[in-house]
Amino acid sequence: MMIVAALGGCLDPAAERTRRDFDEVGRAALGTIEARIDQGTALRLDAAARFVRFRANAPTVTITLRSSDAAPQRVALEVANVAAGSTASPAAELRDAGHNAVAFDLDVPPGGAAAVTIAAPGADLPAPFAFAWVGDVQGGLADFARVRARIDADPALELVVFAGDVTQNGTAAQLDDFVAAADLLARPWYTVVGNHEGFDGSMAEFQRRIGRLNTTFDYRGARFLLVDSAASTIDPRARDFMAGALGPAGPALRVAGMHVPPLDWAGLRDGGFASRLEAAAVLAQLATGGVDLLLAGHIHSLHQGREAGIETVVSGNGGVSATPDLDGVGVHYLAISADPAREELAIAVVTP
Repeated sequence: MMIVAALGGCLDPAAERTRRDFDEVGRAALGTIEARIDQGTALRLDAAARFVRFRANAPTVTITLRSSDAAPQRVALEVANVAAGSTASPAAELRDAGHNAVAFDLDVPPGGAAAVTIAAPGADLPAPFAFAWVGDVQGGLADFARVRARIDADPALELVVFAGDVTQNGTAAQLDDFVAAADLLARPWYTVVGNHEGFDGSMAEFQRRIGRLNTTFDYRGARFLLVDSAASTIDPRARDFMAGALGPAGPALRVAGMHVPPLDWAGLRDGGFASRLEAAAVLAQLATGGVDLLLAGHIHSLHQGREAGIETVVSGNGGVSATPDLDGVGVHYLAISADPAREELAIAVVTP
């Protein structure tokens, strides 16, 4: 029995990727300097040149450098996936580093630390805004290109969030292809992780190229919570993370996103959590935490309803299927308008 339990602990990929999510993702070692982004991942580094390129997973990110060197150090930094017009605090000279990317230098005192926050314009000021939720792409990049063109034609959309299953089976090459296609969007994008990104169970390639599987951020008076449910369950450590994000402090308007919905109430694919008891517990946690809208993917169709009093939309076809699957809609995305002051959301289904 002891041997079986030990093996079981080693064969829990969800626990391991969650550990990596909170303990490793977003950190880079540059010799005597430790570099960290609170919401994102380290894409590329050159320790000899004191250079790191990060990818942001939120409209506002903080980069912290800690040095154990006896002499002052200067580090060259780039941050990809940021909004046009982003600002730095404390003030830093931001340079263009390509599409939706900035570059700057940060000086670190001897044996000390330095930090800078990069924020989208007006990210901390409550105001109406709109964002897009794009369902599973899963290799359908030609159809996704039509979705991307339609999104870019709508200047009201300030953020894009994907529902996961952005690749067929999560290989490095497939992730590179998806990131290249998504990076053509005119605005920053974020994504939850889908089961197709982790057929090997690890999600490590996703975390290296895109970032954390569990994240939360505030934008214009709304709180976003993106959670890893790709294994048809949520790891206990991620549940604790959810509890922190859904505490009493923070914006009242709240949007949660995950790949596998807790319940497939339409019953078309039985595409919900493996445990109905866990599904009920997660829905209760979201409801108690004041979530106004729950978004999911996984089921390659469109379904709207209410679960535990929460407006719930499964929108799962952002390119995966060129023909309508069970819903008569086909490829589509959601354009969601948010009014934090009124705590209101309006959802429109858009077909390219």
